[in-house]
Amino acid sequence: MAEQELSIVNITLQSMGGYDEAFSNDVLVFINNALMELAQNKIIDDHFVEATKETTYEDISIRITNKGGVKSYIEMYVKFYFDSPAPSMVPKYESLLKDTLYRLMLSAELQKH
Repeated sequence: MAEQELSIVNITLQSMGGYDEAFSNDVLVFINNALMELAQNKIIDDHFVEATKETTYEDISIRITNKGGVKSYIEMYVKFYFDSPAPSMVPKYESLLKDTLYRLMLSAELQKH
């Protein structure tokens, strides 16, 4: 029997450690914000409307081959906005998010040609 893929919410909660299902709805808000940003930048198909607690990465039409980069971006985005770092680390996290989004956008652009 094939192992069922974890939902985006469960994967994100696991990556942050120390959070349980009680935080699912809160985390889902930030996952959807990250997905909107990825769709606006043509990294995922913009027909994808909204993630639910059951949505998996297989449900999202990712336009680039770097699917791991998309997963990392979503996890970083949620961690930054949901479980903010110490104030001294905020500029580093912001820079990391911008850099990762830029690399994903570049990858999407290069794959068009």
